[in-house]
Amino acid sequence: MPPSNTEVMSNPDRCFGISINSSNRQVRQRNTSSTSSPSPTRESDEESLKPKSEESTMLRSWKITVVVSCVIAVLADPLFLYIPLINDKSKCLGMDKKLRIVALLLRSLTDIVFIIDIIRQVRERNTMMAKVTSLSSSCTSTPKNIEELAKEETRKKRQFYVSIIIHLLAVLPIPQVSVLVVFFRMRDSGYLPKIKVLNVILLLQYVPNILRLRQSYKRLQLTEKLVRGVFNFFLYVVASHVVGAFWYFFSIERETSCWLQACKNIVGCIVTHCGDSTPTNDAFLDRSCPINPSNATLFDFGMFLDTIQSGYTRQMSFPKKFFYSFWWGLKNLRHICNFQNQKRWTRRS
Repeated sequence: MPPSNTEVMSNPDRCFGISINSSNRQVRQRNTSSTSSPSPTRESDEESLKPKSEESTMLRSWKITVVVSCVIAVLADPLFLYIPLINDKSKCLGMDKKLRIVALLLRSLTDIVFIIDIIRQVRERNTMMAKVTSLSSSCTSTPKNIEELAKEETRKKRQFYVSIIIHLLAVLPIPQVSVLVVFFRMRDSGYLPKIKVLNVILLLQYVPNILRLRQSYKRLQLTEKLVRGVFNFFLYVVASHVVGAFWYFFSIERETSCWLQACKNIVGCIVTHCGDSTPTNDAFLDRSCPINPSNATLFDFGMFLDTIQSGYTRQMSFPKKFFYSFWWGLKNLRHICNFQNQKRWTRRS
């Protein structure tokens, strides 16, 4: 007959198969047998606490899929910034519809993968909690095993919450809503202040994307120097891609800001997107926002003047404006890196 809870609390030795009423000889025999061959139940508990050296093939393949999805997501999100373009003939804000479809498709596919990964992490977390509960309530678990399991559970819990928060922030449809909805509502009141807030949100949105990519990369546990070097170079390429895309987007924004400022106090002068049937004052905007040549006294385009004058903001060809913007981002990041290296060498010398 198994011991009751009261008997276990009053006599904990019975949990390990030792009876107080047995003779000394039986106790010595059981102690000898326990030291020579530990109980199978205790061995199974200790083995469950040991981390597995090799992951299952399916789990590792899924982790590789998540990393690839992170790479696609980081590369696809800047594509939304290339969707707006300037229609110079009608002086309105146009949209690259083909690029919009491609960007939305890529973002939707990666979001599906991340949602599945969130569900997988939640199920893994529930399994870990059930394991902790069963081993903590088991009579065969030693205090040392329970302490090790508690530490492992605390570490897993912290990783779980951090990973879920990063995934949820990255899955939020910020580029879709910001660029495709808010940016094209030029006739709304307070448009320019909204655009400033939009820029900050778009910049901050890339932080969880990079963190998610780095987190997924670490889970693969790749220690080769070549792989780590390739990953760091990839981050440099991604940074150039993101900087170039923002530079193009800010150039579009700068020219439309000039239009809005010129039409601010003019009756009948309306700036809108190209799908709107409202006519615009093309000749007036050409005089108020001259580009070739520019007039800084009327409006200063600043660092975005070269892009506007080159005509890439009016370009329907995505490869042309993409490679031009990517080259600009790569060039300026290289200058920043060289400047930082010069400062380091100056401090050392």
